Amino acid sequence: MKIYNQIDEIPYSKMRAIAIGAFDGVHLGHRKIIETLVASENESQKQKLSAMIITFEPIPRAVFNPNFKILTTIDERLNCFETLNVNEVLVVPFNKEFANITAEDFVRNYLYQKIGFTKLYIGFNHSFGKNREGNYDFVKKINLPETKIIPCEPIVFQDTYISSTKIRNYLINGEIENANMFLGRKYSIAGKVVKGKQIGQKIGFPTANIIVNNQSKLVPKNGVYSCEVIIDESKRTSLKGMTNIGYRPTFYDNSEKNIEVHIFDFDEDIYGKQIEILFQRFIREEKKFDTSDDLIEQLFNDKKNCLSR
Repeated sequence: MKIYNQIDEIPYSKMRAIAIGAFDGVHLGHRKIIETLVASENESQKQKLSAMIITFEPIPRAVFNPNFKILTTIDERLNCFETLNVNEVLVVPFNKEFANITAEDFVRNYLYQKIGFTKLYIGFNHSFGKNREGNYDFVKKINLPETKIIPCEPIVFQDTYISSTKIRNYLINGEIENANMFLGRKYSIAGKVVKGKQIGQKIGFPTANIIVNNQSKLVPKNGVYSCEVIIDESKRTSLKGMTNIGYRPTFYDNSEKNIEVHIFDFDEDIYGKQIEILFQRFIREEKKFDTSDDLIEQLFNDKKNCLSR
């Protein structure tokens, strides 16, 4: 997969199919668009078109809202695109100046004249350009000879449109299984293991404390989760564990928010290493226990719950 960061790097070719979007989460709806994109061909010549995605970094909403949390980092999005057999990706450096380019200017002068395409796919709720005027109906009216503008219908699951916003809300509410269902995979966060207070070690449940690599990444609701943990990215071997997100109220009154994972049947030193936590199920709310013994008893129950399925 070829990755471009500037439009001028891209060789012009009409033998392209293009889809534009933030693709935050690369959820099942996005995947349907990408699968259609990858299968595109020029009907008249029966030739395969090069599948290109144009995405943005940072995600546009994050530029206008500094508190906005993303579902996928740019590296995660690119990994998903490559897995789905996308041929080319243009990562547009998004800023407020770029946001002032009109939709018509972007489509006609950049996509049509500089990059080239035969087919342009536009999502059902996607809009772009100045004042977000660019959508399927708008682009369809632009005179672009020998091209086809194709609308992408939403994916509906249990009477609900799959969208990044809905997934974000599921995660905020701790509804991990619903979020994973819409994503088509387990939601994950990655970070570096750092030394903590070693309280877990003292009570028989040692934990790896992590600092999330990208602070714009959405961290799910506070609580305890069953999870899988990947330590060696090259091997992608997953280990079972349980993650706590929160403030450890049994031991602290005014603690900073913390993400720690207890990996079952594991005792290696992983300080300084990168790990990825893949969330499976929400187990319970974070709770302040009267004694450490009460907490230990609960942790054994949590582990049993995590291993039950």
